[in-house]
Amino acid sequence: MFCTLPPPVVDALEQVSRANGHDLWTGKSARASVATYWRSRLANVSSDAGVADFRPHRLCDTFAVELLFVGVLIEDASALLGHSSVRTTEEGGAAPSAPAQTARQTL
Repeated sequence: MFCTLPPPVVDALEQVSRANGHDLWTGKSARASVATYWRSRLANVSSDAGVADFRPHRLCDTFAVELLFVGVLIEDASALLGHSSVRTTEEGGAAPSAPAQTARQTL
């Protein structure tokens, strides 16, 4: 997934990257530890919210569907999600069916 960052954030990331050769990782711990940390945090939040069987990737799925429902072209949504191909976006189930689009528009 990609998003535009404000110039001060880009500047700060460039300074960190120059200092240790990494943008969002110190290089001192296992890379998987960051993913493990966020999975753990999201598991706690989902449990507190009463959401059963939560998986972090559902956030990407929701983002994709919402983009398409508001009229973003699937090619643009695919690029925002970091997919190498529009087919990946389509196969992921993000492309809403015609009945789903009609139902959403009537809301």
